[in-house]
Amino acid sequence: MNKPDIGEVNAKLATGVPGRGEVALWFVSLQESTPTIEAAASILSAEETRRAGRFRFSLHRNRFVLAHAALRHILGIYSGCPASSIDFIISPHGKPSLVNSSRGNRAKIEFNLSHSEDLAVVAVSFGPILGVDVEQVREMPDWLQMARQFFSDAEIAAIEQVPSGEANAMFLRFWTRKEALLKAIGTGLQDDLSCFCTVADDLDQASVVHVPELPDDAECKGTFTLRCFEFERFVGALAVCGSVSSVRRIQWVW
Repeated sequence: MNKPDIGEVNAKLATGVPGRGEVALWFVSLQESTPTIEAAASILSAEETRRAGRFRFSLHRNRFVLAHAALRHILGIYSGCPASSIDFIISPHGKPSLVNSSRGNRAKIEFNLSHSEDLAVVAVSFGPILGVDVEQVREMPDWLQMARQFFSDAEIAAIEQVPSGEANAMFLRFWTRKEALLKAIGTGLQDDLSCFCTVADDLDQASVVHVPELPDDAECKGTFTLRCFEFERFVGALAVCGSVSSVRRIQWVW
């Protein structure tokens, strides 16, 4: 019996495209069998294949292949294009977008990819610019040193208030909030990252953050909505320009 088409299986899970103010958040396993990896590699572009080939270890190469193949399949679901035909353009700051990203009269498809160890996360919307970041929770003995370099005083204080056993996870929650914001902005920031603060009364709820003094070529200016999420042993954050009404979590099936 032939294995069902990956795109068709996951299209059923998608149940349509995100509406206005909605974001689809896909969780993708990067720990798969050799046949799955080979099938994934077959749909990558020549440039993606070259990038994959630069990894020294097969573990990292295979994770790259799976993450980027899943991204292609997911964008194919929402754009109506074959996964292997998806064409990207890269901004001067390294942020990818689709060459032909409109579907009918809908706004263009916005997306962002993040991966950590054996998990990738893909965020997709029709309109709102977004960024996503995910990190595996792990021991970080130098978290305070890093926080002093990149975090605001309020963010450092929030981490120091939690029990010592929870400090690593709390640091990574703030780290992913910062990274998701930077990815949504699309240019990076030249200034001290402590110039904006992502502290909220409840990190488990959506919170609004204003980022001052954005670069002139920033894709979005003003306020961003931040949402934290957890998945097994990972923490992450989603940043959306403006407001977001709902986030739909979907588990990718290989």
